[in-house]
Amino acid sequence: MSTSIKYNTKITALSNQVARELSNELELVIQKYVREYGLGATAMGGKLGYKDVTLKFKIYVANEYGEDAGKEEQFKNLADRYGLTCQYGDTFTDKDATLKVTGISPKRRKYPVDLRNVSTGKTMKAPIDYVNLMINREKYPRAFIVS
Repeated sequence: MSTSIKYNTKITALSNQVARELSNELELVIQKYVREYGLGATAMGGKLGYKDVTLKFKIYVANEYGEDAGKEEQFKNLADRYGLTCQYGDTFTDKDATLKVTGISPKRRKYPVDLRNVSTGKTMKAPIDYVNLMINREKYPRAFIVS
């Protein structure tokens, strides 16, 4: 991470870039601190004013991977109801990207499944049919051979 904020420098004006860099640095500090207690933390955005910035952080009980344990429990409870054939944390490959199933959101009807690109960390939403198709393609590759 390249930062334009110099240590021991007084910041006289806030911009989007400065607020973003402050949020990233504070997130790392908070994560380091809460990890000692078995918790995790993530930045949740914020609001930039003229002379102030309000940052939001989410602190949660972490599982063994450092992710939100509540998401995993919610996924286990809702996967059967939604007809998902995969488990929390399953991975599959699509167009040279390895995607990991990281949750389910019942409020999103069209794209309820949360995915994360393993190499870039980018998150995305997906429909249930797409996830089932890709997971089954990984499990049963011969069934998807078109001649």
